[in-house]
Formats: sequence, structure tokens, C-alpha cells
Amino acid sequence: MSVSELKYTQGPSAEQWESHRETITQLYHKMSLKDLSDFMKRHHSFNASKRMYDSRFRRWQVFKTKQAVRQPVTHGSPNPPKARKSRVTKSRGPEKRYRQTGQLLPKSTITDNSYRSSLPEHHFAPSKRTTRNGRCVSCQRTNSSSPSSDIETTWSHTTALNRNADRVDSIGTPVMKEEPLTPTDGQSVRAHHTHVRESFSSHSPTAEHFPGYGYMGSSDSRPISLIGSTTSCGPFSNLICVSQVVDQAGGLPPQIATPRELQQLNIILGSIHQFYSHEFSKQDDIQSHYTTAASRPFWFDINTGIYLLKYAASKPLCTKTPSRAFAAIQSACANASKALSSIPFDFPLQLLLRLSPFNTRICLPLRANILSFLSSMASTTLAPMHPLAALCTALAADDHSLELSARAFTYMASLLGSHRICSVPTVRHRLSSAQAKWSRREGNVTKAVVQARDVVALASVDFGPYDEKTRAAASELVHAYMAAGQYTHALHECQRVIRCPGPGSRRDEAAGGDVVSGEVEYFTDGIAAHGMEDVAELYEKMGDSGEGIVWLKRAVGIALRVWGQAPTTMHILDKLVDALREDGRSEDARTWEKVGLLEAK
Repeated sequence: MSVSELKYTQGPSAEQWESHRETITQLYHKMSLKDLSDFMKRHHSFNASKRMYDSRFRRWQVFKTKQAVRQPVTHGSPNPPKARKSRVTKSRGPEKRYRQTGQLLPKSTITDNSYRSSLPEHHFAPSKRTTRNGRCVSCQRTNSSSPSSDIETTWSHTTALNRNADRVDSIGTPVMKEEPLTPTDGQSVRAHHTHVRESFSSHSPTAEHFPGYGYMGSSDSRPISLIGSTTSCGPFSNLICVSQVVDQAGGLPPQIATPRELQQLNIILGSIHQFYSHEFSKQDDIQSHYTTAASRPFWFDINTGIYLLKYAASKPLCTKTPSRAFAAIQSACANASKALSSIPFDFPLQLLLRLSPFNTRICLPLRANILSFLSSMASTTLAPMHPLAALCTALAADDHSLELSARAFTYMASLLGSHRICSVPTVRHRLSSAQAKWSRREGNVTKAVVQARDVVALASVDFGPYDEKTRAAASELVHAYMAAGQYTHALHECQRVIRCPGPGSRRDEAAGGDVVSGEVEYFTDGIAAHGMEDVAELYEKMGDSGEGIVWLKRAVGIALRVWGQAPTTMHILDKLVDALREDGRSEDARTWEKVGLLEAK
């Protein structure tokens, strides 16, 4: 038996199981065990048999459905506590009214467990009532700490979520208070950002420890200004939209079973709903502000930083890459205020796509820091209760839940796809491209390839074969092919990304739009630079390092003209220098290193 076969037979160590525990648990609820095993083997080099997975799931008490999850036995009882239905008795005289956040509510409104379980204890303070003999009696509700009350509270939360999955509005949509999130007099934005960042470092499972929770106990609602118009204070005042949100998101998944997770889901989906409800009114102007000049460099730098960190994780010897990555992140943070103030239509889409736990799994602490920073900037730049501020705050406090991010993205895609605004070619194209990219990052490579092909075909019709949007879609198809291991198809598709027709050339649509005659030239923009970088990587994977070096040189030349001394350019230059040294061409490597030093001066 070979060493590799022996290693596979023994299986992963206990430390490896624990390090991948969260990823395995999250993915187990989303895919079959076979797909999970293939995904972990392909992306994490984690080889384990079905028997090993079954044994580990039993040890972790992880099951496929929520109903199968075993509840811990409490208070020494040999059996789990049984759920009792709460009794609602008829009272004589006028209906008792309870005071909640300054408003009197009938008793019948709050006796429902689903409503009561979502509110703090101090919300239930009965108002004074007069008895038949004229005495005034003040009924106070006491907080019991007995074991029975703990069991009752736990049961009411759980049954409310199980029973009311289709009407989440009754569980209690958070409503924001009047308290400002912006720094008070004498406080700096930096101090406020530090406070927000420290708040997210807490590991407490309660919702009181994330920024913005203090605004969720009042029924007060004041209008705020959103891009020159007036609307209610964000997603928290609209109870109807939350039930619609969960319905369109496919209902509550078994994994979202706690009140805090449900509250986070409500805030995230409600913020998306409120933001796009306002943006839908500007359909005629959507082409001009779908993405803005201030937003493009911000997301470009964010994407570059995350990509470089992922590249550094796969190439530990590339010591310069992490510093390049954080330089890109720092550049993005410098442009955050301008990007937010321009309020581009695609900001929530980019937020969920670029900063999803799927895309940032190797740098999750950085994800939380970026989201908390964006939350602070949105509160000070836009408004404390702006939907984008609420969305960033909720995402930063989602404990990097893959399920919450997937639900949010699915709902947003459903919201945009079902609206007539999706008839705008730009919106339709961006949404379809995002869905293909999401499928690839989620690990569903086959679906990603099919989606990316459709996006390229539709973009060629809507924008033309040479348009930047079509070429960007072709670049995503290249990445999908590479993830699927179809290097020949990927190399063929790269020609659509980098080649432009020269004098006397023509394209043969029957051959997929390739240039079949005449002089061939290359585009000289950023898309072409990344495309040539992909060509070099493909040749390297196919064993032709010499041809890969040729394409890296072309990519560096274009990158220097387009981006100058940006982290992206320096990264491509680093790849070229490393490739030359691995090929034994040390003199050429030193020459290209001098090019980088000259650019730095």
C-alpha cells in the first residue's frame, strides 16, 4: 500500500476535523454527503470516507433536518421538557391592556407566544386598572428565574419559529429608536469605528452585543431623507415586507432556528427590500447610476485584496502578496465614503457578492472588520438608519453564517429578477453575472458553467461581442471552466476576452465568435490584462511554462499602462519574476525586478 493510500485510509486527524468543523457543518445542510466529500477533497484536500463523516456527525450531533437535532436535557430531568400549549383564559370585565414602548396594546395581541417571545421582559408592564369596588390596582409582571420559567421561555421561542415560518412579522420586527448612531460631540469617527469593531469581537450569542441593537426596542418612527425623498425609517417599520421576504427567500431553513438568527435575517432582508423599493422608483435613470465612478475603484480594490489573500494562502512562499493585499484594502477604505455617498444601485449586490463568507472563508476576521467599517461610514455619510447602514451592521454580526448570506443573495436575486426593472439590459446582465459568480464560489461548478455560458450569449446580443460587459462575462466563464478543470475550453474562451479584430478581420459566429481571418490585435484595458494573466496560468497548468511567461510579460505591459504602480500590477509582476526564476532565467528575473523598482520611484 502506498503512502497516499495509507493516509487516506487513516483519515484526517482530530485537529483537522475540528479546524473544518464549521465549514463541514454548514455545507452538510446544503448538499448531499457525496457532494460534500467531493467539495472538501477538491477545495481543502480533506479526504474522508462516508463512514468517517457519519461517525463524526454522530459525535457532533449534527443531523440533516432540524427535527432530528437532539435537545440537551435540562435541570436533571431524564427526559427533555415537553412543550405545553399556553392557555388563554377569558377574563371578566374590560379587556386588560398592556403598555409596550409607550403604546397600549390589547391583551389578546400579546398573548400569542410568537409575539411575546420576541420582546424583552420589561415590555410587558400592565397598565393600572380599576376593580368593581373602585380600587385602583397596579399589576406588575415579575421576572421569574425558576427552572420552569426558563423551560417555558425556551419552548415559546422554538415553537414560535416552527409554527410561524410563513408569517414572520408576528415574531417581532425590530424597530429603530431615535438614538443617533453617529459620534456625539467631542468624539471622532475613528473612535466610533474602534467601538464598532470591538463590539463585533464579542462572542456572546445575544443580539445586545452588536452595533445598532439599542435602536430596536422602540416603536418610534421618524422620516429620513433618502436621496432627496422622504420615506419611513428603513426596513424596521414595515412588518408586511418581512413576511414577503421570507416567503420569496424560500421559507426559513432548519439551520436558522434561534431568535437572534431570525432577527438578523429580518434585518438583512428588510434592508435590501427597503433600499430597492426606493430605487425601483428611478427606473428611467437606472443606466446612469447602476454603478458610479466612485464605487468602481472601491469594489475593484476590495476584490483585489481578497483575491491576493487567497493567492497568498495557496502560495506560502510569496511573501510580498499579503502586503499587496492589505495595500489594496487600505486603498478601498480611503474611497469608502465617496462610494457610499454616491449610492450606486448595485451596492447591496456587490456587498453580498464580494464580502460573502464563501468568498472570504480564508480571511473571515478581515470580512468582519470591513463590514463594521462600512457600517460606521454609512451611518456618518448617509444616515444612522439608512438601509445600507443597517445592512452592513447586520452582516457584520451574522457570525459568518453561510446560510444567512445565501438566503440574502437568493432573496435579492428574486426581488430584482421579478421586477420590471430587470428588463433593463444592464440590470439583467449584472444580476445574471453575479448569480454565475455566486454558484462558482459556492462550489456548484456545473451550474456556474451553464449560467456563465448563458450570460455570455445574452451579453453578445444586448451589448455586442466586443463590449466590456461581454468580455467580462467571458472572463467569468473562463474562471468557471478553470474551476471545473476544463483548461482547453477555458483557453479557447480567453480569446474572446483579449483579442480584438484588426483591419480586414471578421468573426465567425458559427465558430463561437472567434476571429478567423485578417490581422489580430489585442485589447489594452484592464480586462485584457487579467485575461492574459489567466492565459499564462492555463499554460502553466498545462505544462508549458515558456508560453506562460510570454503572456505574463504582455499582461505586465498593459497593467503598467492601465493601473501604474497598483497592487494588481505589482502582483502580476511578482508572478512573472517567480516564473522566470523557476525557469532558470535569473538574469531576466532581475531585469523585470528593476522595472518594478523604477515604477516605484
